[in-house]
Amino acid sequence: MSFRYTGRVPIPPPDAERYATVCQFCNVGCGYDVYVWPAGREGGLRPGEHGVVYRLKDGVYDKELTPQSTDFTKLGALTHSQGIPWISEAMVVRTIRRDWLRGRGTGEWR
Repeated sequence: MSFRYTGRVPIPPPDAERYATVCQFCNVGCGYDVYVWPAGREGGLRPGEHGVVYRLKDGVYDKELTPQSTDFTKLGALTHSQGIPWISEAMVVRTIRRDWLRGRGTGEWR
């Protein structure tokens, strides 16, 4: 499926699958939610019409969903050899072994 930039964020419908996961880029493990639903369906703006379990615009940190925070990907079926695609409720997922001879963060994952 191709993504056409429209300048708006697609809102997941109430029956969208929701997964709690963490970023695996660094060793901090910032958490975020992933919503999966079929293309062409969207939720409404009122509470109860969408699958988002928090406010669409955060009043404390003045953050809101942006078109850059969306990703359109086809998900294939996972097999037992591919493992689990997300890790929930974890602060640190991986750490990068420091290799001083080759430079910062170029060591192995552990």
